[in-house]
This record gives sequence, structure tokens and C-alpha cells, in this order.
Amino acid sequence: MIDVKKLQKVRAFFYLLALVSPLLWGVSCSEATEEESKKASWTIESDMDTAVSPGNDFYQYAVGSWLNANPLADVADINGTIAESEKKSDTFLSNIIAKGSGDVAIDKIASEIKTAEVDWERQVRIPAEKLIGEINGAQTKDELIPVFARMVREGFSPVMSVTFTPVAREVEILLQLGRIETKYQKNLSEDYYILAALDTNTGVDSKISALITSSNVVPQAKSFVTKLETGINSVEAFANQKVNSQLSADNYAYKVLLASGFSVAQIARIKYVSMLDKYFKNLDGCLLDELKAYLTLIVYDEMYRFSKNISIVGDSAVYGNFEYAFKKRAFSKYNLLKSAAEMNVSPESKAEITNLLEEIRSTFIDRTIKNDWMSEATKAKAREKAKNTQFFVAYPETYNRDFILGDFVQTNCFDDVHSLESQTFDAYLKNVDNTSEGTMWALFPSVGDTLQFNAFYHLVNNYIIINPFASCPPACELSKGDSYTYGTLGFILGHEFTHGFDDSGSNYDKNGVRSNWWTPEDRGNFRKKQQQFIKLFSSYDIFSGLISKTGEMNDGELTLTENMADFGGLTLAHDAYMAKKSKEITDAKKLFEAEKDFYLSIAQCYKGNQSESYKINAKLNDNHSNFKIRINGNVVNMPSWYTVFDIQPGDVLYKAPSERIVLW
Repeated sequence: MIDVKKLQKVRAFFYLLALVSPLLWGVSCSEATEEESKKASWTIESDMDTAVSPGNDFYQYAVGSWLNANPLADVADINGTIAESEKKSDTFLSNIIAKGSGDVAIDKIASEIKTAEVDWERQVRIPAEKLIGEINGAQTKDELIPVFARMVREGFSPVMSVTFTPVAREVEILLQLGRIETKYQKNLSEDYYILAALDTNTGVDSKISALITSSNVVPQAKSFVTKLETGINSVEAFANQKVNSQLSADNYAYKVLLASGFSVAQIARIKYVSMLDKYFKNLDGCLLDELKAYLTLIVYDEMYRFSKNISIVGDSAVYGNFEYAFKKRAFSKYNLLKSAAEMNVSPESKAEITNLLEEIRSTFIDRTIKNDWMSEATKAKAREKAKNTQFFVAYPETYNRDFILGDFVQTNCFDDVHSLESQTFDAYLKNVDNTSEGTMWALFPSVGDTLQFNAFYHLVNNYIIINPFASCPPACELSKGDSYTYGTLGFILGHEFTHGFDDSGSNYDKNGVRSNWWTPEDRGNFRKKQQQFIKLFSSYDIFSGLISKTGEMNDGELTLTENMADFGGLTLAHDAYMAKKSKEITDAKKLFEAEKDFYLSIAQCYKGNQSESYKINAKLNDNHSNFKIRINGNVVNMPSWYTVFDIQPGDVLYKAPSERIVLW
């Protein structure tokens, strides 16, 4: 998945059973605004810094003139392509709040947001503390079940929140329960939820910090999390287990799910890996006060997220003015998706992107045939999976009306948003067996981030979703020609496709079922490839973006999955582009220049300056390498790049043929 902001907190998702589970303001790929018209004179050469040798720093060579001419503003951590997308997203949101959207549910929440900016006590604090009172009023764990179930229904995360996904054979429901340490969290503080709010340097609202401190819930909440995780191994070990266990009726989690609206028959379908038997027993054995403290802390977490003009610790974004109510809440994801698609994405653009995805698929299949490190049996399985991957671009052709929420009686912002979450939950339960395109869009966990410039691969169900925001400029600017389209959008689409075959996706078959479809020898070869990527990307300095033996080095293990996807995306986009150009261009010199333009265009995808503090934070918390490393670190494995730019031994980026990684 393409991440657009700093990842300061990483949620660990437990795959237990999976069944149920842009916005640009007035710009489409085919409709130019005044701003876009000003860019009509843009050429790829205008961004280049030809004073730099491509073999010494290709990223700087490709976009260095733009980088030099556009230094970061004093308060900015990032600018360029992604920042521009986010700015347009913020403009869209501001207009929704200021002017309305025509969507009843969204516009009512927007009106509450404007009121809440001057009446935060009534709109957020009072209803939140009422819920905390209900939590504290429980005298036994059984008495706590109704409020626990309400929090599950209303999307308080990560209590035992249920994220519904389309049917995936053995795995039917995805639950998030507590947290588990992963390699991505090794550099984070232990306060995975809002415990970091006690640090006065986080910038979160001091009122809520004071409430957390006075409530004294942190010690017992920590005790709850510690007990919950006792005896649970790492996510890596979890990922290697088969789904085989089933919840028993006397389990506390079973009772909560039943109270939240699941039928007995639906709960009977829930399966999970055996490791989590211990997890559920730990939940059964926790003390009432510990569970109450934990749930209380989750409510405080929600209060932060609805607070105004704050910086959130985590969730890979900074929210203010109640953007959380729009960007992250499930109630709005389908409504906003519909509005975004209608306002910004033309049918022609959707068709172009879909066609490009099909080219990426064909290219991948062709490359597996030529693959020399996998057996025929494994290659055949890979092709089966590739052929079975579904694509959902920009918006569904037919919407599932169950997820388009309508009018509601207003009370306050906090309760209304969560009430709409509950309505969405009911729609989930109603559609647990519905695998139509409209339903799959609604059920996809990350579609709530419809304001992001993003695309996602869903490994449990083997499909790719391209959000509306990624279907518009600057990712989708068809007027800039094929080299730009394949170098940016093709790169993104190939990246997502490769996730189906990376260190995580390779553990799931064509139906999204956890399955080892590799021969032992092929799996061993794949692990060797992984080690090559770890070694290569650990050799880059995060500040220079170049290979170095000293300095602040990139974390090749943390960024492994995304680096592999980047290289797969680059390879697939390149081959698809050259296949097309080879049919269109007969002159060898012009074909050579076309290939050169493709390589220059890939840097456009991640064109932008990043501050030193941003790079340091990303190194610690982001499973993506920074912009320059994503480009410099991958082109060095492309044989034709050496030919096109005459890269020679002695150049900083030069790697001998024997050192270049070959993946798909």
C-alpha cells in the first residue's frame, strides 16, 4: 500500500475469520482546472538537474531542479506530489464543512463540527464522559458486556473492533483485538494507544491529558494489555499458523460478539489460529477494573480524535477540526466515496486505469514464464493467483444502498458519529455473504480513508482497490503522455499487484486463503531474495539517499515489504510500457528516448522534499523507505537503466550484474 504520511503508529491486525467485514475538489483526469492549465507547459526536462550524473544520484538528476526551486516552507515536513494531493484533499474537506456536500448525513455532521469548534464540551466531552460513566457503573464483567458490545458496534478501536471483509473461504471475519508487538513497533514506545498523551510534548489537548492523569487508568490499562498478550508470540509466528480454532460459547469474547448483534450461526463461523486460544483465555481471566480502565482509555482516545487543532500520536496523520469524523469513521466512507467519484473521476479515467491494471497483470504472467528461480509448479500457482486478482477502480458500477446512510436526528457530534457507525455495522451484518462489487467497496477496511491519495491490496481476498484520490491528478494525468502515466500510475498499480506476492501476500492463495502454495525449494529461494533486499536497502543513508558505510542508515528489514513491492511495480510498469512502445515506435533511437522518459517519470511519483526530522521519524516508524531511496534503491536493479543512462563502474549507484536483484 502506498503510504502518504508518516506512520507513527502501526496497528497489528489478527486475521481470525474474514467474511463480514480523493478527493480532489472539482478536478478529474479529463477536466483541466485553471491550475492544471498553468501546468500545460510542463515538460519532464524542466524538473531535471543535469549538473548531477544519473549514475551518482538518479533521483536528484530526475527531479533535482524542481527540488532546488521548491524548498520546504518553515513549518512543512514534506512537499511535492504527495503533499499536493493532500492539500487538494484538505481543500475538498474544508469545502464540505463550509459549504456542504448535498449528502444529508455528511452535511449534518459537518454542521455539528462547525458548532463543536466553539462548543466542544457539549459536542464531545459530555457525551464521552457519559459513556465512561456507563463503563465505571458495571459491577461485574458480565454487566460490562452491553457497553463493551456497544463500543464494538460503534467502531471504538482497538477494543475488539470487528472489521468486515468479503468472503474469503476459510477466513471469514477479521477482528482486531488489543495489540501485539511487531518488528514495525520495535522503535515505538509501549503506549500503543493514547498513553503517549501523558507526554506534554505530543501536542495533544491538555484538557484530555489532565483527564487521563486524574482518572489514573493508565497503570491498570497497561496491566490489561500485558496480561492479554502473555504467552502470545510475535505476529510473524502468528502469520505462519493455520486457521483451525473456534470460539466457545462460554468465552467472554463470544458473549460480547453475541451482544453486539452477531447471530449464533455467524459466531459459529468464526475461526482463528490456535495461538489466540491463549489470548481469549487471557481475556476471560482479566480483572474487571483492568478491563474498565482499558475501555475508558479507548474512550479518551476517541475524545482526542474528535478534538480540534491537535496533533494525534499515531494513525499516520495529523488531524484537526474534526477531520477524523470524515477521514476515519466507517459511516462516511461510502457516502464520501460516492461524492468523490461523482465529482472527480470520469468514466474514461476509470477505464484507462482498469486497462492499465490488465496490462500489469499480463506482464506479471509473462514474467513468471521467464522466471528462472521458481519451479513450474509454483509458477503455475502464481499465475492462477494473478488471473484471479480482482480490480476495483475509483468507484463501484453499482452501489450497495445498505451502506449509503441517510438522515438522522441530531444530538451531538460524538454520539451521532458513533451512532452512524452502528448503522454501518448493521449493514455489515446484513451483507455478510454479499460479494458484489458495491459491497466489497463498502466492506474494504481502508476505504474509510477515501480522502487519501492511496491504493490498497487486500491479501485475505486477493483484490486491489484504487481510491478516487489515486484516480485523479497528480497520479492520473493522462494528458502528460504514456511515459508519465506508466512511470507514475503504472508504478503505483504494479506496486499494489506485487503485494499479492510479497513476504505477506505469498502466504495466501488465489482465493485469499492462508496456504503454502510454494515448493520448499522455491520458498527458500524467495527468502534469499528477501535477504538481498534487506541488505541493499540497509546500505542507504536516509539523508543523502545514497549508499554509504556510515551515517543514519535506512532500515531494510522494516521496509522490506514495501521495497519489494516498489521493485515489482517498477519492473511491471517498465515492461508494460516498453511492450506498448515497441509496437508503436519502429525507430530504435526514438524507442531509446521513450525508455529514458519512463525512468525519469518514476521519480515524479515521489517528487518532493522531506525534512530531516521527517526522515528520522519515518526511519523509526514507517515501513516505506523515503522518497529518494525508493527511486535510487530500485533503479540499480534494472539492467536497461544502465544502458539508457550509460551507468558505468565507478558511478556511485553502479552495481555489478551479479549484485542486481531479480524478482518477478
